[in-house]
Amino acid sequence: MGDSEITKTVPIIRDLALNPSCPHGPTILFERAGQRFFSCSAFRSRKLCQFYMTDEHWSRSKARETKDGDEPHRKATKRSADEPSEVSGSQKIKRVEKINHPLSFPNQRDKGEAQYHFNDQTVQFFMDQFSKLKFDSVLCVGTPSLHQHITDSSQGLKSFLLDIDDRFESSSSEYQKFISKAGKLAIVVDPPFGVKVELIWHGCLSGILSDYGKVNDSKVEIFWIFPYFMEGHILSRCPSSGLKMSDFHVEYRNHAKYSGGSRSKSSPIRVFTTVPLSKLVLSEEDYRYCDNCSKWVDKLNLHCDSCETCTTKDGGKSYVHCYKCEKCVKPSWKHCSRCQICHLADSPEKCVAKGAESKTGYPKSSKKQRHSLKKS
Repeated sequence: MGDSEITKTVPIIRDLALNPSCPHGPTILFERAGQRFFSCSAFRSRKLCQFYMTDEHWSRSKARETKDGDEPHRKATKRSADEPSEVSGSQKIKRVEKINHPLSFPNQRDKGEAQYHFNDQTVQFFMDQFSKLKFDSVLCVGTPSLHQHITDSSQGLKSFLLDIDDRFESSSSEYQKFISKAGKLAIVVDPPFGVKVELIWHGCLSGILSDYGKVNDSKVEIFWIFPYFMEGHILSRCPSSGLKMSDFHVEYRNHAKYSGGSRSKSSPIRVFTTVPLSKLVLSEEDYRYCDNCSKWVDKLNLHCDSCETCTTKDGGKSYVHCYKCEKCVKPSWKHCSRCQICHLADSPEKCVAKGAESKTGYPKSSKKQRHSLKKS
């Protein structure tokens, strides 16, 4: 591959009923270098799910009936289910213990079902919002710690958990029963941060909203947990969602980087929600109410009169306004007279002056040099 070529894997958004299934559910159709193929929607690592089928092969499989009358993707599922178990006797004992106390044994596979449980402050934030906004039902998608807290509390909330971890497996009929009886419903989803946002919206949330809409005409509110720097992706690729980013810092009790405890290294994880931000009341200890924005923001997030909003997003020092760029930037950034934009000060590799940049966005240099820049 030449230096100018960039191979991207792009998901094709369509009805999942048209796709084959692997043991973890409907697969996703992807396109890479002109070839379309189906791969697992749950795991990024082929070591965790080996399912791979080209679109051409799937089309041929659908065109002919299999000898036993099964759909082609059902056969693939059965083959995977018949594989021998690798669990030893001692592991089986631990497996039973995990089933009885699943939150005590969170999965740690970052490429699939890694589980990072909310700390007490984050759980309490959600419980406060549910109470103030008068929800009676909460659908927890990938948030077992919140589900357990709701189940154990005396707040009168009903909760249902959807999770890829088979220790929390529930039947489709139980899900449909929960949806049919839900009054004012909140959906809390905490997906892997590497997932394509359009898949979460079109493949997960839109389906839940459709299921709920068949039995209830009330508005569903969404709380989507995601990094602040993915805001642009959510707004551009899920424009119909109505999601807005709150300043609340989501923290996890078993994550090395996102456990909080330091204002200088605060968690970059935020809550994107359909609830009007003016209705999300945050703690006065770490947040303040901005009268101009009509919402609670981080105490360090100062209002910019030029931008007409509170612009700081990373939880650090307040952004400063650059009148040449006509926007606020991080205080560590400086306006570059060469490329006429702001970037990290004393970082020439960030300069994209006309005629000096390559298609990667870095200055023209050897491949080896660019790799060293990316790592620095």
